Amino acid sequence: MRYLMDEMTKNAALLAAIATFLAAIIALLSFIYTSYRQHKLEKSSMYQQLELASIDLFRWEIEHVKTILKMREKSKELSDEDKEIYGSRCFQTMNLFELCISSANAGTLPNKVFGSWLTWMYKFANEPGFAEMWLEEKTNYTPECREILDMAIKYPEDENKFTKDICDLKKYHLQFAEWKKDLAEKNA
Repeated sequence: MRYLMDEMTKNAALLAAIATFLAAIIALLSFIYTSYRQHKLEKSSMYQQLELASIDLFRWEIEHVKTILKMREKSKELSDEDKEIYGSRCFQTMNLFELCISSANAGTLPNKVFGSWLTWMYKFANEPGFAEMWLEEKTNYTPECREILDMAIKYPEDENKFTKDICDLKKYHLQFAEWKKDLAEKNA
């Protein structure tokens, strides 16, 4: 009888150990799944926030279209008010880009989205007047933002050289490569 009791105790302990192990596995799988979903939601949320902020910036540009058009015509002199409007546009855009870089580095922004921003920033950085303003203001921005915009300004007439320099930076290679691949597939 004692032998039977000892065996039952051993079996109960074994069953308890198995149950504990299974509970730990289920908890781990639940944690992994929840983390994955949270990361996916963060990515989606960040993308939406950047898109909405970009839309607001485009609306702001429409409200100041005359200044934007003057700024793009190199021959037109800007008034002090126009210079303030242009500066505000630049600062808004660069602040959004800093947020974009930070989100890309944190993995909460899809690579293709960041790649599209790199292309947009190349064009933005090579608008008339930007390089002069950038020299005065660049110390107010993150090293990553400075690095990218400096590269963009370095090749005002050659986006391919900018692309090559960006791709040489290991931290942005994947994002830009995915963007260019997606673009090529859409144009094929």
